[in-house]
Order: sequence, then structure tokens, then C-alpha cells
Amino acid sequence: MEDAVPTDLPIFDYTKLSDPEILSLYRRVMSVSEETATAITKGYNRSMPIAAYFVDEEIFQASAGIEDDRYLVLFSRPVPILVRILFDKILAHSTLMPWLPADLEAEGASNYEVPFIIDPLNFSRTENWGIRLSPARTFAAGTLADICLCFITLHEFGHIICGHGEGVSHYYGRNHFLEFSASLPRSKLETERDRAWEFDADVVAATFMIQFIVELAADVDKNPRTRQFLGEVGDRYAQALSLAVAGLFALFSYLQGMRRDLGLFSGHPHPMVRAQYIKDLLAVAARDRFAFDEDLFLRLLDERLDEMMIALQDNGLFDASVFTEDYSAEINRQVHEMKELQTKYRPSCSQWCLFSWE
Repeated sequence: MEDAVPTDLPIFDYTKLSDPEILSLYRRVMSVSEETATAITKGYNRSMPIAAYFVDEEIFQASAGIEDDRYLVLFSRPVPILVRILFDKILAHSTLMPWLPADLEAEGASNYEVPFIIDPLNFSRTENWGIRLSPARTFAAGTLADICLCFITLHEFGHIICGHGEGVSHYYGRNHFLEFSASLPRSKLETERDRAWEFDADVVAATFMIQFIVELAADVDKNPRTRQFLGEVGDRYAQALSLAVAGLFALFSYLQGMRRDLGLFSGHPHPMVRAQYIKDLLAVAARDRFAFDEDLFLRLLDERLDEMMIALQDNGLFDASVFTEDYSAEINRQVHEMKELQTKYRPSCSQWCLFSWE
């Protein structure tokens, strides 16, 4: 399987979707894309247009690059649906966010079966996942899915901002930097550079992501469902940040399994490594926007990650038995290694980056 040129694929017209809830997932991705594209154009005075589309590709894929004298961000058709189903499933686990009620008889409860793709290369290989959620847990699943879809979108635009669109053309002769690539084997230099680029795109995504946290915390004052979602912890920002990191860890774990099933390459590290440095990046970005209890944030995050690992393990998406002291030490070592790669390879795209890292 060779890396395909994304625009060889037809554009997926999501506006023809009939289910309003599913349609809203696609619209939110496009809304974040449009707002980010506008901010980049205005903030960095870029004359080259930026476009974002869904394409009719069956595997979970996202990409950023340059084509036809424009920046282009693409998402494959299954991305929003798979993310939402993932959180619908794991929110059915009672240990995750235990303060949320699980009344399945309440009005608005979800009760359905969905064929969840267990083999992303063969969409006919599925297993039926029964989804039974209370209204509060349905809202929580939707909010965590929104957080992750927002991050996925901002990450791809992060590649544009960091100059990786030009970089992938210069270093690889391709027009897109893919989330999952079939170009194997790779040299050590290419592997390290890809990892550094993914880290930088995460830096941008985490920085922009803080606006979502600000809006989520503000919604507590007018939306009782959001108030219930965050719970009574004394600091809405600390809880919102902890839930964001835990939700992203779930997404990263699912994507790692998908990559392995497909036999593809990704520049992203182990899900826990990525979650750990996302935690640090969000904390740094948050300090510039609002006051929050950082000690509480870390305590809550430990609780949320413990809950999430149990829920993921029960759904076959994580092996919690590996989480030992040696495992934790290795995670910390790899986080440090990622930061070293970032320093080493950041100059590779400095001539095209839309801002200075200094």
C-alpha cells in the first residue's frame, strides 16, 4: 500500500448526511477549520488561501500540505463518527467520571447498537458495540468527542503554521504530511524528523486548544449539563483540563491500535508519552489565560487517567497490566527524548514557519 495523493480521493459531501447528530459532528470540525484558517490568514498576513475538506477515504486519516497554490487540510470520512462512537462506548463504563448518573430510564437516554470497526483496513470486519448511556453520560461522550475532534483539527493546522506543508515537499517530494503513512522502511533521520514535526504540531494545537477550555468553563454558568459534566471539584478549569487530557489519551490509544492493525507508520509516540507532554503543554498555555489550581489539576488528572485506563482495558483498547514503575520511568524518558528531537529538528522548517519559536 503506497501513500496516496489525498486529492485523488473524491470530496465527501457531509451536508447530505440525514442524521442531525452525526451531521453536527462534521459541521463542528469544519467550523473549527474555518475559524482557524481565518485566524492564520489574519494573524500571519498570509496571502495563500487555506482550505479544509472531508474526503471519501475509509481509514482514519488526516493530512496537511500544499496543492494548487493553497494550503490544504483533509480529513477522511470516518473521523468524526469513529471518535464519537469511541466515547459513547467507554462512557458506558461506570468507573469513568463516576459522579455522572447512569439512569437508563431517564428521558433522553441512549440505547442502541453500532457496528464498531475492529479492522480499519476491512470495514466489513466489525463487532456490534451496545451503547446504553444516561442523558448525562451521552452529553459527556459528546463533549469529549468535541474536545478530541477540535484537537485533531488544530493539530493539522499546526502543521501548516509550522511550515510542514513546505517541509514535506522539500524533504520528501510529497504534497501532504499524513497522519498515517505507508512509506516504510524509513531512515533514522526521517523517523526522528517526523516525530519532531508531530510534536511541534501538538504544541500549536495545545496552545489553541485553551480557547475550548475557556469556553467550556464559562458554559458552567449557563448550562446545567456542563456543570454536571465538570462536577463539584472546586476549580472548573482544573477539571476541564484533566478531562481534556484523559479524553485525548483515549483517542491516542485507539489510534495506536488502528495504526498497528494497518501496519502503518506514525510519527506520534506511545499514547501515554503524548498525553504526558500534552498535559505540560496545556498547563503552560493555560497559565497565560486564567488562574487555576495546578496541584488540583494534577490530582484530578491522575484520577481521570486511572478511570480511563480501566475503561479502555475493559474495551480491549489498553493493557493496564504494563503500567508499572519501570513503565512510568520509560514514559518520562521518552517525553524527554521527544523534547530533544524537537530542539534538534525544529530548524528544518524554520524558513517556512509562520512565526518565530524564540
